[in-house]
Amino acid sequence: MALSPAVKKRLPLVVAGIVGLGLIVGGVVWWQGKQRWEATDNAFVQADTTEVSPQIDGYVVEVLVADNQRVEAGQVLIRLDDADARANLMQAQANLAALEAGVTNVDARAEQEQALIASRAASVAQAQAQADLARQQVNRYGKLAEQGWVSQQRIESEQAGVRT
Repeated sequence: MALSPAVKKRLPLVVAGIVGLGLIVGGVVWWQGKQRWEATDNAFVQADTTEVSPQIDGYVVEVLVADNQRVEAGQVLIRLDDADARANLMQAQANLAALEAGVTNVDARAEQEQALIASRAASVAQAQAQADLARQQVNRYGKLAEQGWVSQQRIESEQAGVRT
């Protein structure tokens, strides 16, 4: 079948119109489809589940909640075996008692040392007093020796007492 020249002339225009109309209809359908779904590459969703971990190590003795059960903050989820913790507590208490006994012992020794220091200070004061007395005796006997009342031997004896 042969097409008339008028139809041949309009044929590319009709084809272009049909293709253009098809593109418009396809674009509208695609755009409406995109309106139904949210799409993003940086969105976050609030989670309904979370991982939990204990603050201490131990063997689980009892689980108090079921899988996927709703729980509140602070709710006890499991019970751990406390035998190790009790043993550690008893050891720490024994160490504390030993340290307290050591502190008491050190305090008692400090009091002993203070008493010894006081005793030695008294001995030093006594020796100082004896030395002062010996110097006074030497001075006194020296004056008496000048007057001839005391022998030279007595003065030498007193001077030896000052040196010791």
